[in-house]
Amino acid sequence: MTDSKQETERKYDAPSADDATWVPDLTGVGGIASVVDQGTQDLDAVYYDTVPRGCHRARWYCRAYAGLPDP
Repeated sequence: MTDSKQETERKYDAPSADDATWVPDLTGVGGIASVVDQGTQDLDAVYYDTVPRGCHRARWYCRAYAGLPDP
């Protein structure tokens, strides 16, 4: 049996770095309990598509990663 996960990736236009008015008001948000540095992971991604690039035109992306540890 294959374990699969669905990712939703969205891209947005970011405002100017000089304009901080878009930052939400975080007053009342609780603190961070802890932070654990787990290092970095280097991943290689391979994207698959049909010959006429139908997946790309439909905005569907089939991606395979190499470099992740097995669960």
